[in-house]
Amino acid sequence: MKRVTRLLSITSLTILASCSSTEEPAYSVFMMPSTITTDGAEGASQTFEYNDYGKVAEWDSRFNADNTHITASYSYPDDNTIQVTSKITSPITRTYWTETIQLVNGRASNSEGTFIQTQNNELMIRKTYRLAFEYDPGNHLTAVRHSEVVGIGDDLAADAWDKSWDWEDYLIWEDGNLKEYQYYHGNAIVTTIVKCDYSDYDATYPVNLPITIQSHHHTPLMMQGIFGSNPKKLVKSVSVFDRNNQPISERRYVYKLSSDKYVESYTEIIPHYNDRHTSTLYEVTWTPK
Repeated sequence: MKRVTRLLSITSLTILASCSSTEEPAYSVFMMPSTITTDGAEGASQTFEYNDYGKVAEWDSRFNADNTHITASYSYPDDNTIQVTSKITSPITRTYWTETIQLVNGRASNSEGTFIQTQNNELMIRKTYRLAFEYDPGNHLTAVRHSEVVGIGDDLAADAWDKSWDWEDYLIWEDGNLKEYQYYHGNAIVTTIVKCDYSDYDATYPVNLPITIQSHHHTPLMMQGIFGSNPKKLVKSVSVFDRNNQPISERRYVYKLSSDKYVESYTEIIPHYNDRHTSTLYEVTWTPK
């Protein structure tokens, strides 16, 4: 046994010696966005903070055009629950969200939350909502079922959920990329259609996702895959159409990538009439998980 032990020791030393400080193997480091910033008049800057497990803990977004400010906090009481509180502040309105998201195998299954909005310090809306999420075998989100009732907690009528406002939105995927999002917004027929095209660049980590499920506070959770797989490629354009398939708006994107294929910056281009357009440059900084 002593001889075997000695041979193993010599072998181990040989292996260690072969990995000198100048020949250490390259280990991949998973990165997450720390900031996405812009000075553009039409843009919005974001900051991200993470807990010790790499899960988003705080998110902040500021829109330059209308001085809107969004803050969101995330907590994880157990492996199957995310609790969110967020606030949207604008010069006139204040909107307060709470939401508890239930996970199955790390993926959002359903949630329940509240929505309160004031305008000039006067109460406008108090609602409770529920969301349910459906996925295809490829782990892509394909439907979001919405239910809303007026009131919160003791304000709810006993039969409120029997008379809830219900609708579903649908997502269509192609080759691992989200191609179309059909938004019903409480109606029996689609009201808005969002269509996406993609670049040839792989999305090492998505920093520019085309949709918001219910509120802005879902954005960083979507980035982290809480709502299933994200598009394989980086979004090249997002076009919005009305229910008659008439164009409403379009946004195009051009990216600059680092050597390890993370987005260093991207430019958002919004076409206007007479071949005019608005360009907004976003700079991305990263932090290791």
